Amino acid sequence: MRSLSCERFLLVTVFVVSTSGLQGATQILENDPSIVYSGDWYTNYESPNIGGQAFLTNAKGATATVCFTGTGITWIGVLDPYSGLAQVYLDGTPNTVDTYGGTTQYQQPLFSVHGLVPGTHTLSIQVLHQRDGETGGSWIWVDAFDVQ
Repeated sequence: MRSLSCERFLLVTVFVVSTSGLQGATQILENDPSIVYSGDWYTNYESPNIGGQAFLTNAKGATATVCFTGTGITWIGVLDPYSGLAQVYLDGTPNTVDTYGGTTQYQQPLFSVHGLVPGTHTLSIQVLHQRDGETGGSWIWVDAFDVQ
């Protein structure tokens, strides 16, 4: 996966949208300009999403990348019967995340890491367009990121 330089986003990350319920966390919503999307992403306007909307896609290779300054990050999205697998890269290290859920569950932590060295980090979500044996689809959702 191509590495994205965070330098051009450092000023943008200062303009985060709101503070979440996590102690010392700042929330970046899916439509914040500090998140760079590639591929076709769609807007879902269901009211249970944070702020009433989220982005989703099942396009193989589509990505959402956010540069952040802090010691941790949580990707918040949707678990549901039609969601699939994503490859999440934290500072280039890959992690496979299964976003399948037996029922639709909004505002769910899908990937979380804490205790990072203080500084600038990059988290990228890559859509694999793959599914586990349970799901009926391969959708990946981005609702927000909580940064510590």
